[in-house]
Amino acid sequence: EEVARDCAAGACLVRTEGSKCPEVTLNFRAAAVRRYKLMQIEDLVTAAKPKTLELDFDRWPQLFDEATPIAERQAIVGDWLRQVRRSIPGVRLGLRVESRIAHRAAAGIDLREIARAGLADYAIIAMPYFWDPQPETEIEPAASPIPLYFEVTQETGAPPADKKLLESFGLTGSERYVEQLSTARRLVTGANLAWRRGFYGLAMFNMQY
Repeated sequence: EEVARDCAAGACLVRTEGSKCPEVTLNFRAAAVRRYKLMQIEDLVTAAKPKTLELDFDRWPQLFDEATPIAERQAIVGDWLRQVRRSIPGVRLGLRVESRIAHRAAAGIDLREIARAGLADYAIIAMPYFWDPQPETEIEPAASPIPLYFEVTQETGAPPADKKLLESFGLTGSERYVEQLSTARRLVTGANLAWRRGFYGLAMFNMQY
């Protein structure tokens, strides 16, 4: 009831206009939204008793309106993560965050401070949908106080030339690109890139299987 009252008249919403399908999401700048999300996490942990909880800040996060300064966003998310830590003692907390520094900052993620303050037990660096073989980090992965993982998932490529293969995928051949699942070679390449950068290990997102 408290959250509903504080969010009356759309005060807790972020709207992205200018497209055929405008996005409407909850605004993390509103204290009521942060309380609501914390309540959801506490209820989940109480019911499921997981050993690890991973929060996904990667799939096109739209947590703040454009008017909210980056420094304020990062302070808000950092303080909220501290509250999460206090609320679920004994649960390993992980984050999945975007692979570009500017994109992380827009979502309120300050990876350097999160690692320094131990606001998470690990972080996965990843693109929202496709594999990013050259992720950006504010800190050298090998020097990070918490493990940083390099994520491998699907890639894009040209449509196959074989007509029967095209038809089996439901394609026509006119597509600009197609999604490609990971191959053994791609996983080995990912492992080598992760090792050279000093990442703790590989993380695998669902669509590479």
